[in-house]
Amino acid sequence: MTKLNGVTYEATLAVLQELVAERPDYVYNEHGADGQCVYRHGNKPSCIVGHALVRLGFPIKELPNPAGLQSGAVVIAEGAGIRDQDALDLLLRTQINQDSLMPWDEALERARVQVARGLRA
Repeated sequence: MTKLNGVTYEATLAVLQELVAERPDYVYNEHGADGQCVYRHGNKPSCIVGHALVRLGFPIKELPNPAGLQSGAVVIAEGAGIRDQDALDLLLRTQINQDSLMPWDEALERARVQVARGLRA
């Protein structure tokens, strides 16, 4: 598996903010055949975490499909070498919020506040 060594909270937040700027009102509601959310469809990222990991340098072909449990964001990010706990928490919280059908801008803002309050993955 490819390693994304040195990815920080700040870098993760910046990538997520770029994605939100591109699609602030987007509500993710794409699911695999089993009803679970997915990180990618074919060779394209699907959910916000899939997009973020690819922009951080993780190869699309290494993203699992389907995503499985919400904690999958942390499992994948840790497996990819992300060690910054706040970055991991931000990815997980953003995914959970997105999967609750929040628009991406709201999902990220709520996740940012949750991480600042110390909610851990």
